[in-house]
Amino acid sequence: MTQFALILILLALGAQTGNAIANVSIESLTTVDSAGGAFQNPSQTSFFAIGRQWVFYVENVPGHCDIIDAPLCFVYYATNNGTGWSIYNSTKRIDPFCCGDNIAAPGLSVDTNGTYVFVVADGIGPNLAFHYGKLNLNGTISWKGDANVAEAASPTYLRLNTNNDVFVSYSNDSTFVSWSSAPYTTWSSFPLASTSSNAIAIAQLSKGHVYVAYHPLTPPVGLSFTIYGREWNGTLWGPQETVTTTTTSPTRLFLFRDSPHSIRIFYQGQCSNCPYTIQTATRMLTRTTSWSPPTIIFSDPFSSVFDYIGAITHDPELHMYFLLVYSSFQAATEIDLYSWSGKNLSEFVGPTLYAPSLVFQRTQVQLCCSIVGDLTTHQISMRSQSYSAYYALSPSSLRPPVIYGQTITLHSRQETSQS
Repeated sequence: MTQFALILILLALGAQTGNAIANVSIESLTTVDSAGGAFQNPSQTSFFAIGRQWVFYVENVPGHCDIIDAPLCFVYYATNNGTGWSIYNSTKRIDPFCCGDNIAAPGLSVDTNGTYVFVVADGIGPNLAFHYGKLNLNGTISWKGDANVAEAASPTYLRLNTNNDVFVSYSNDSTFVSWSSAPYTTWSSFPLASTSSNAIAIAQLSKGHVYVAYHPLTPPVGLSFTIYGREWNGTLWGPQETVTTTTTSPTRLFLFRDSPHSIRIFYQGQCSNCPYTIQTATRMLTRTTSWSPPTIIFSDPFSSVFDYIGAITHDPELHMYFLLVYSSFQAATEIDLYSWSGKNLSEFVGPTLYAPSLVFQRTQVQLCCSIVGDLTTHQISMRSQSYSAYYALSPSSLRPPVIYGQTITLHSRQETSQS
């Protein structure tokens, strides 16, 4: 890994020997929306359902999402059934200036149960607005209902439990979690912290349980920052737990059900005089509320020179985690593919996911808005798996970021030996 690399790291945790990855095929970048758009990172904004890819974003067209024409700013979505992208205006308004002047932080988060889509975003009002609708085979959405969850907030994180109850964690002056059952018109709320949080995540567990993790913006104790968590047992919220302490202020949290009996958190942090790091910890779901000591899985001592950001997703079928980390240094950027077996990083020699063209190299490359945290995933065959990553790339500060998509397919050794 070079200092000047924009890297995509693939973590393979606990992968079965018979499904070991032999090679990787990577498609060229495809343009999802050339008019411009922005994501909310690290909240989920993409998924695969009813034979289609779906990706949600905030329109970022000059003259629409600005102070004068803010009422014209909407949540957009694009969908692809393998024949090309179709773009739709959801007609759900969003306030691009709810959270300062950063349109990349509109409080947008989505989830799906495979039939319906559930969306939360900062609407005009200001309110944290909830919407849900039925996914149609032709790529449209039949919207069924809307509700106001709370005052406008960011960051936000939406996740369903196994009963299709909706949980939304959010931060304004304080940190809360709200939840609702169908038809999603009445919402309950629970205070998590008396201060706002800069990082929130929710994981779906079994039997209607969920777990929420959050990092309140409180002064650090000494040189340590604390991440807290609580578990919903289907009826009540459990006591506050200390997930971990870290010497770098966490800026993103990623939380997953690691196995039927445990959950896992990833978090990243950076400070002015220390390396950028990504760390992980686990907790059993039975007989304990204690988390394991954290393990550093990525560290770069040159991070003070670069602009870093990470995103992680989980494939429970393959028992894999996928970690996206990018850094930008002037115009020298690219995305490379790595695997992690729990000890050291191993690079897949050859495949490059993104290398800027001469047009990008002549200007400041801006991966300003996100690499989407949850990769769309679906199985192509019994021995290969494909994933879609989405990028918002801007060749200059004078042009809105264009949304691109890219599909990565992992082939197992078994498939290769039989082909």
